[in-house]
Parts: sequence; structure tokens; C-alpha cells
Amino acid sequence: MPLTYPGKPRQPKDGLLSAEAMEDEGDAPRYPLMGAWMCQTFFPWTMPLLYGLAWAVLRARAPRRCRPNAQAARLIEMAMAPYSSSLYPVLALALERQHFMVDSEPPRPCFDLGLTATGGPWLCPQEHSLAGETTAARLRHLVGSDQAHRLAVVDPEALPFADESLGTYRMNNVIQRYLNRRGPLDEAFRVLKPGGIVQISDVTSGWVESMWPTWLAGRLGLQKLKRQLIRGKLQDTQEVLAPGPHWWAENLCTERWELLALRPFFSQPSLRLASLFESMNFKQGGPSPIWIEEKLRRHGWLARLYRGLIRGLAQLLMELDDQFTRACGGAFVMVTLRKRGQLPDSEAETPHWCCPACHRPLGPQLNCSCSTGYPAEGGIALLGADLCPC
Repeated sequence: MPLTYPGKPRQPKDGLLSAEAMEDEGDAPRYPLMGAWMCQTFFPWTMPLLYGLAWAVLRARAPRRCRPNAQAARLIEMAMAPYSSSLYPVLALALERQHFMVDSEPPRPCFDLGLTATGGPWLCPQEHSLAGETTAARLRHLVGSDQAHRLAVVDPEALPFADESLGTYRMNNVIQRYLNRRGPLDEAFRVLKPGGIVQISDVTSGWVESMWPTWLAGRLGLQKLKRQLIRGKLQDTQEVLAPGPHWWAENLCTERWELLALRPFFSQPSLRLASLFESMNFKQGGPSPIWIEEKLRRHGWLARLYRGLIRGLAQLLMELDDQFTRACGGAFVMVTLRKRGQLPDSEAETPHWCCPACHRPLGPQLNCSCSTGYPAEGGIALLGADLCPC
């Protein structure tokens, strides 16, 4: 069920949930974390026991003849490269990629936005793909790589592509940062060919409802504290959440888009467990604390134990995600839309960058006929519309 709150919402509109819509709740407390001393001295050694206990309980819930999923295992290994000691980002990244890969033969050319965190953004052949992020920091690990010329920092409301030039556009972990989802969606409509596909991973109110402090406050009947914790989390993350998957079906412009699929994922029980472990690591989605990393570097056996348990727990939660999501709801939703019209029957061309302001093709030096050119960092183009004087 969608969350409802007293008071008149200010922004955003269309029933979306944000900190601004909850101003009447009063001051928002910070999300409680475990004490720093406990995290530095006690939890690094007890976390493997808790991971193992959670694995044993979930193993009993899994199908008896469940075969290991090779694709899930590869996605988890990819996600563990930057996040070797934390369950939440490993599980979130692996589930996101798994749902983006449902359509193995998408219309081309493709553009992937927000899929570079694991270092491998390409979900279709590189010659038919470009990729980007909304901030340069998320591309720093790829500066100077052989993939750099296919990467750019972009604005989802001013994409660097010509009209009707893309066959597939994937947008991951981006749209919830905008007060109005219609801006990025209108831009997706502009750049897609008729019949083109846009896949969007969106965050719902189930995400903030499932955090363990919010869930616990609700179970104890402390509704005011629950709402204040929700507002505090939304203030910290500056995110704007859909009340549920139904929001897309109710607010979509059906004259422009055909809704192909709504797939909730990352079950609320999984998120509740992962958020508890995040707090015990003295973190909430960010990099692992220095003291955890130092202990793992000093004690190789502890690092191997962490990795093995997190790998096993993430695989089990991926196997059970559909079952748990159907029973309890999901924190995220994968939305697949098709632009109305017939996809042109032609060979997929190689995509290229255009000026995000005038939509003309950029030259080899990222120069546009209407400006002096766009900057680049380590071969990665910085293509924000505000950088072009046209």
C-alpha cells in the first residue's frame, strides 16, 4: 500500500514522496546507526557469525533442488569488486543488472545511464552502445581506459543525442533524483526511435519503509517516529520516491508510451536485513569504513570469510527475491516502456555524441558548430547542456 501523510504536499506533484511533502512532520531525526566503538572493535569479528546465521535461515527457505544460477553468480562477482565487505550494494547492483538483462536483444543503438558502478556498463555489443553517468565521480574509475571514448557525463533532461536516434535507453538509479519524473521521460521520448524501448529502474516508498529503524518503529506502533525517520532519510538522500509500481500505470501518458512491464524487485525483507548489516558496519550505502577495510587487509582469512558469506547470502537472496517480493512487496521497480510507433526496419548504426543543446553531431574534439567545444577528462566527455553557449 502507498504511504500517505498528513499535511499539504508542497513538491513534488503527482503523488510522489519527498522530504518536502512531509514538512508538517517536524524536525527529522537522523537514521540511527550502531555506536562507532562497537563497529570498530566488536562487529568486524561478529559480522561473519551473523552473515552465516542469516545464510542458514534463508537456506532452509530456498527450494530444495534449487540449482546455482550461473548468471547471478557472475553478476555478484562483478558487484563484489568495488564492494567486498557489504551486502546491500552487492545485492542491489546484481539485481538491477539481472532485470536490465531480461531483454537480451534490445533494439540498437543503445545508451546506458547509471550502469558503470561495477566497471562493466555494456549490456549489448560495444560498437552499438554508449554509456554515461550524471556525475564525473561515478566515472573516475574508468578515466583513461580503452572505454573512455564511449563514456560521458550527461544531463538526463538534456541528452547528447539527435532526435529519434536510439533504439534502447536504460536509466538506472537516476530518475528518483528529480522532483518531476516527466522531464527525463520527455527527453527519453525525444531521443528514442518510434518503437524504441526505455528501461527505468525506479525507487518506491517500499525502499524507505523497509529500512530496519523505520520498520521497527512501525512494528512498535511509533508512527510519528516512523514518519520522521522517513523524512530524515529522504532529506539525506534527496530522493523523490514513487508510492509504488502502480504509480507508473496511473501517471503514464498512454498516447506516447506503451507499458510493457512493471517488475518489482529487491524484496522488502531482503532490504531490511541488508540495511541492518549496513548500520552494523557504520555505513548506509556508502564505501566501507576504513577500519573494516584495514582488518580485511591485515587478516586474509577474515577477508575470504567475508567474501564467501556475502557471496552465498547474496545468491540466496537473489534466488528468493521473486518469492519474497510477491509476498511482501519490493523496494525497487523495473519499468519497461515502448515509444508508440513502428521501429524502422534498418541496420543499427553506430551511436555518436551530439550537442545536448542544439542536437548537432560533435566533432572529434567534441566541438560543435554552435560552440567552441566541450571539455573532457581522461577521454571521458563532459556533455552538460550548461557548458554549451548556444
